[in-house]
Amino acid sequence: MYVESRQGQAPVPQQLGALLQVADAGHLHYGSDYPFTPASACVSLAQALQESPLLDEAARAGMWGRNALGLFPRLLKTGSTDVSSSSALALPTPGPPYEPARPV
Repeated sequence: MYVESRQGQAPVPQQLGALLQVADAGHLHYGSDYPFTPASACVSLAQALQESPLLDEAARAGMWGRNALGLFPRLLKTGSTDVSSSSALALPTPGPPYEPARPV
């Protein structure tokens, strides 16, 4: 199941609560869709998820990256295995907004 927010404007308690009714926290993964979603929206959503009382520390660590290791075990071979908290999440530095190429 894929759940998406619109550029960081998700009602996190409602969406996350509903998702956890049908899916185990071990299936949560965070993705930002950056650079198509503005960096400020990515940061806002990540902060809301980090502060959500619906997730304990183990669930957060899984969402930020540990759950992905079960799907992509080769990530363990990259040398970076610190996925224990949101500090492992590399949030983008805000830059200019994305502008699609215009036809010539």
